[in-house]
Amino acid sequence: MTTSVSSPATATFCDRDRHAFNASFHDLGLVWYWDIDTFEELQAPGRDAAAMVRAYLTTAQAHLLKAYDVEFLVDRIVARMKEIRASGAARAPHATAFERPASCRGVIGF
Repeated sequence: MTTSVSSPATATFCDRDRHAFNASFHDLGLVWYWDIDTFEELQAPGRDAAAMVRAYLTTAQAHLLKAYDVEFLVDRIVARMKEIRASGAARAPHATAFERPASCRGVIGF
C-alpha cells in the first residue's frame, strides 16, 4: 500500500529516492554517491529532502560552502531530484525485472 506523506516529520524515503538523489548529483556534475548506509543515516526524524542534502553538505562536503551558498546547492539538487523522481527515471542502473515493487514504503512528502 502506498500512502501520501503530508509532513517532513513523517516522510518516508525508498531506494528509488536514493537513486534519484544519486542521478541528480551526476547530472549536476557532483561526484557524490549515497550508498544505503549514508542514505539511512541522513534520514533522521523530521528531515525532508532539503534537510538531508543540507546535512550532507555541512558534514561531508563543507569545503563547497566556501564557494557556494548552501541554499543554492540544496535548491538545485532537490529540484533536480524531484524532476528525476517525477519522470520515473530513478531506477538503479543495475535494476532488473526481479526488483521488488514493495521496495518503496511510501511517497515522499515534498
